[in-house]
Amino acid sequence: MQYLLPGAVFLLMISVGMSLRFTEVVAHWRRMDWVAWTTLIMAIFIIPPALALLTASLFRLTLAETAGLFLVGVAPGAPLLTRNLARRGFDMQMAASY
Repeated sequence: MQYLLPGAVFLLMISVGMSLRFTEVVAHWRRMDWVAWTTLIMAIFIIPPALALLTASLFRLTLAETAGLFLVGVAPGAPLLTRNLARRGFDMQMAASY
């Protein structure tokens, strides 16, 4: 039972990865300018962890709670998020590539 959750996450990540086409991912990356790259990096890796640390300091959380909140903040996204966004017309190749 302890391997059920890691196994499910692994299979979801493999599923998302198998749906990518390398040439399309590279083409998306080449089309992006430095403003788009900066925006993506800020939106994924800077702002969520900063908000997690701000929330932890506002509510005076313990070190363990702060660490857990920070880890949730630095996670780039759920595996099913890209699939759900692709159903709504968002470009899955771009979303899954970062």
